[in-house]
Amino acid sequence: LDPPYDGGHWIPHMIAKAGCECVRIGAQSSPSPDAWNGTKSKQITWEDVYESDPDVVLVANCGFDLERNITDALGMAHKLGKLRAAREGRIYAANGDVYFARPGPLLLEGANIVAQCAFEGVDEEVCGAVRELEFAPREGVAWAKVDV
Repeated sequence: LDPPYDGGHWIPHMIAKAGCECVRIGAQSSPSPDAWNGTKSKQITWEDVYESDPDVVLVANCGFDLERNITDALGMAHKLGKLRAAREGRIYAANGDVYFARPGPLLLEGANIVAQCAFEGVDEEVCGAVRELEFAPREGVAWAKVDV
């Protein structure tokens, strides 16, 4: 997490499929994730993150499991804690290695994780419907809320 990176490759599409708006920090502004199709993740600064002040933060670093991403998020509490997402209790971690790092069917489950995190406490009807899907990854197993 230090330095932070934005989501590249297929991550903007996963966010869009989850019903969320993806704002790519430091990139040319475009309402469509198609504009970023296939672009690599890129290093950004904490100032970029603070300026965007995201509604939700999901720490899902490639190659790291849930526990490692929780540990990394907690280790950056002094930086993440400055964000609106932290003030509103909307910092999450997920198993990035399984659900976000590799192209394949598990990316659908990753998009489900994004939706669960994004709509938790905001739209319980949507969140409940997403959780009822048979393939929905479970909180505490695939993803978790992180109090920073």
